[in-house]
Amino acid sequence: MKAIIKNIFTAVLVCLAISFAGCSKSSDAITTDEAAKFEGYWTGLSCGSATRFTLTKVNNVTLTSTTIIGSGACNKSIVFTLTALGNTLTVPTQTFQDNCGNTYTIAGAGTIYGNTLTLTQNITGTANTSCTFVGTNK
Repeated sequence: MKAIIKNIFTAVLVCLAISFAGCSKSSDAITTDEAAKFEGYWTGLSCGSATRFTLTKVNNVTLTSTTIIGSGACNKSIVFTLTALGNTLTVPTQTFQDNCGNTYTIAGAGTIYGNTLTLTQNITGTANTSCTFVGTNK
């Protein structure tokens, strides 16, 4: 009888140990600051023109930037989101409307090497264009 109780007690302890081990912190959560290296004021060339913009860190993987869509009286300032992971920056597909109701969809991707960012943005909808920015963080 003592052997049966001892076995049940051991089994309960093993189950408890497994249960507590299952509650450990997830290793899938991104705890490193992936966005930090992209944050800041960037200057360079895009489609042959001098360009400057700021990437603002929201959290460890998300940044935002502001740009203008539309032209003339339709101009509208928008804030779009970018995602950082390692040395890669992604502009997930996002759709906006200018002040005249014209639709623009923005998407893209880029990489950072040292202090140089290369970022290609594709805009489709009312206007269709693709430009690659190459510049440095100031």
